[in-house]
Amino acid sequence: MASPFAIAAVVLALIYLALRALINFTQHPDEPPAVLTSIPFLEPIICLLQRRYKIWQDVKNKFNLPIYTLRTPLARIYVVNDTSLIPAVERQNKVLAFSPIEAEAMVHLLEMSDKTNQTLRTNPTGEDGHFITYHHAVRPALAPGPGLDDMNRIMVDTIATSLTNLRQQSSPVVKLFDWVQHEIIMATTDAEFGPYNPFRDPEVERIWLKFESHVPILSLGAFPRVLAREGLEAREFVVSRFLQYFQQGHYRLGSSFLHARFQHGQERGLTLEDAARGEVGAAMAIINNTVAASFWILFHLFSNPGILEECRRELQAGGISTDEDGTQVLDLDHVKFNCPVLVSTLQEVFRYRGIGTLIIRSVLEDHKLSGRYLLKKGAIILMPNSVQHFDPSIWGADVNEFNHRRWLPDPKTGKRRRYNPSAFRIFGSGSTLCPGRHFANNEILAFAALTILQFDLRPKANNGRWEANTNRSFGMGVARVFLMPEKDFDVEFFSRIQDRNQRWRVHLTGSKKAVHTLADEMEAHEKAMHAKADAEAEEKARVRKLSV
Repeated sequence: MASPFAIAAVVLALIYLALRALINFTQHPDEPPAVLTSIPFLEPIICLLQRRYKIWQDVKNKFNLPIYTLRTPLARIYVVNDTSLIPAVERQNKVLAFSPIEAEAMVHLLEMSDKTNQTLRTNPTGEDGHFITYHHAVRPALAPGPGLDDMNRIMVDTIATSLTNLRQQSSPVVKLFDWVQHEIIMATTDAEFGPYNPFRDPEVERIWLKFESHVPILSLGAFPRVLAREGLEAREFVVSRFLQYFQQGHYRLGSSFLHARFQHGQERGLTLEDAARGEVGAAMAIINNTVAASFWILFHLFSNPGILEECRRELQAGGISTDEDGTQVLDLDHVKFNCPVLVSTLQEVFRYRGIGTLIIRSVLEDHKLSGRYLLKKGAIILMPNSVQHFDPSIWGADVNEFNHRRWLPDPKTGKRRRYNPSAFRIFGSGSTLCPGRHFANNEILAFAALTILQFDLRPKANNGRWEANTNRSFGMGVARVFLMPEKDFDVEFFSRIQDRNQRWRVHLTGSKKAVHTLADEMEAHEKAMHAKADAEAEEKARVRKLSV
C-alpha cells in the first residue's frame, strides 16, 4: 500500500502539471510571452515578496522582453519594458484605462454613499464620467495663474515661519523624515484648506498618519475590518473633522482648487459627508509624494557637500535681498529659473528615487497593442518606473548613479540634454498627468532652498554619515511614487544665521510661467503624438471613402 507521503507527492505532481497545462492552454499565441511560470500562478508573487521593487529590473535583465505576461491567481498582468510601447498604451485611454482602477480604489478606501459609489463606477472613461469631468474642473485651478499664486503664497509663508521658529531653538535634534513630513503637511494643507485647516489640530495630523499607514489594505478592500481596523477608525475620525469644516462653512476660505473640487462634487450630487470623505483622498494625493521628494532632496543635498555648496552659491547669487525691516527675502523665481543645479538635483531625485510605484491600466476589452500584442479583457497593464528610470540606453552608462548634473546643458555643446519623455512618468501622463505638479515643484524647491540657506544638518548616528536604506520597500504604495526609507534617523540642526531672530520670507512675482520639467515636455510630446494619430486616422478614413 502506498504511503501517505507518496500519495501526497503524486497529487501535488498532478496539480502542478494541471496548472502548467492550464497556463499553456489559456495563453494565446499573440499574447506577450508568459514568464515566471515554474511555480504556476504563484512564482510572480513569491518573487515580488523576495525582490520587492527590484523584481521588475531583474525580470527585464533575465528575459529581455519588450512586454511580458505574469499569470497570477487573480489576473493576468502585462508588464511593459519597451519605452516605445508606453505611448501606444496611453493613446488607448478608453480601452486601456486607469479610471476603473481609481474608481474601485476610492470605493474601498473612502466608503462613500452607495449613490456616490455608483457615480464613481458609472462610465469611468466616458466624457461625462466622474473622473473626466473632475479633471476638467480642477486643472484650471492649479495651472499657472492667480489660484496657484494664492496657494504658493500661503505655502511659502508657512515654511518660512516654521523654519524661523526652528532656528530660534538651540541645535534641535529631530527625526528627519518625521520632521519633513510635518513641515510639508502643514505647508500644503494650509495652502489648500486656508485658516481653518483641520490639520492645524495636532490630533488630526497624528491620526491621519495612522490612517495613511493602512491605505494599501483599505484601497484593496482586503478584509479591512479584520486587517485594518485601526485604519478605518482613523479614517472616520478625519472624515468627521472635514465634515465639521464643511458644515461650518470654513471651506469658503480655502483655495480655488478646493472650491473647484467642492463645486464639482455638488454638481455630481455628493452629500457633505461624501465631500468630507473625498477630501481624505484629496489630502493623500496632495501630501504623499511631496513629503517623500522633499525628504530625498534634503538627503542628497546634505549628504554631498559639493552639491550643497553649488546650490548655495546659486541661491546667493542674486536670489536674496533685504527688506527695510531687515527681513531676508528669497526670490522664488530666482530659485526656479536661475538655480539650474538645484533644479537639476530635484529632477534627478525624481528619476533616481521616483521608482516606488507603477503606471497601471485596466484592459477593458481585447486589444492588439501596436497591432502586435494581444491584451485580454480583464487584465492589468503595469509600466514600472524602475525599468524606465534605469535604462542605460536612455540615461547613459552612469544610470545607476545619482548624478545631480544630469539635467544640466551639455558642457561641450551648451544645449540642454534631451531624454525620451516616455521614460519619465513621475507626474503620470496623458489624462492622468498630475494637475498639482507646478505647486509641488514650487513647494519642494522653496522648502529645500530655505533649509539649506539657514541650516547645516548632521546625522547623530553613524559618525555623521548619511544612510537611508530602501531595500524593505515594496515600491507599490497607493498614490505614492517614491521609494520610502526603511527607517527614520536623528539629525541635528545647526543654524547658519548668526542672528537667531532673523526673519525670512519668500517673494513671489506670480506664476504665469512654470519651471520647465520633463513632465511638461512629455505632455507636449503626447499632445503632438495624439494630433499625429488623429491626422493619420482622418487620412485613412478619407482614403477609404475615396476608394468606395
